[in-house]
Amino acid sequence: MNGTIDSQSPPSPERGPEHAQGNRNADSKPSNASQSQFKMRYILSGHTRAVSALKFSPDGTLLASSGSDKLIKLWDAYTGDALSTLEGHKEGISDIAWSSDGEYLASASDDKTVKIWNAALGVETITLLGHTSVVFCVNYNHRSNLLVSGGFDETVRVWDVARGTTLKVLPAHSDPVTAVSFNHDGTLIVSCSMDGLIRIWDSDSGQCLKTIVDDDNPIWSVTQRIRSYISIIFDARFDNTTLGLS
Repeated sequence: MNGTIDSQSPPSPERGPEHAQGNRNADSKPSNASQSQFKMRYILSGHTRAVSALKFSPDGTLLASSGSDKLIKLWDAYTGDALSTLEGHKEGISDIAWSSDGEYLASASDDKTVKIWNAALGVETITLLGHTSVVFCVNYNHRSNLLVSGGFDETVRVWDVARGTTLKVLPAHSDPVTAVSFNHDGTLIVSCSMDGLIRIWDSDSGQCLKTIVDDDNPIWSVTQRIRSYISIIFDARFDNTTLGLS
């Protein structure tokens, strides 16, 4: 097992609001009870270079991590056990995404490819070719029959997963595309870029429906600050490890 388990139990739920109120009355200071509920549970060690992405499986039982070491690793989310390693990319991996049923993983790589993997078998099922530069981001639609990807070639590509073919190439931005996603029913695609733009697209026609401008800051994520929330729960670090908190 690669994860080191902390045997300490989390704070008792009985010591809740009443206990916090008691501290405030005694010390006349705000309680830190809410902060103390999080303790490091384990460290996942296995990547040899920077960890780029970390994603829970849809049912929450697995974690998938990717890194600059060209590897995807699967972990037991409850124990921290290393389960398998997926190898096949020729360059580092920037992003990964689970299919909605948890059976497949998609990965975006600096080798200009998107790969789809059978997570249970640990094998590559298909390689999607088309991007002309680094592929930086990838996501499934809700039915997992389509993928959307973006990269340093400044385009957004929509893929037919079953056929492994490009359905649409959207000339989306004037700088590298940093994040892409479908909305809940797959009718819209959203992309963002280092050019400071967020664009919303009709997934059927490929028409740009709206452009949102941020002149001051390049935009790295369009998914409700999901990466920020992940960093609170599982911190992807540049020392090749991830910290699990509980």
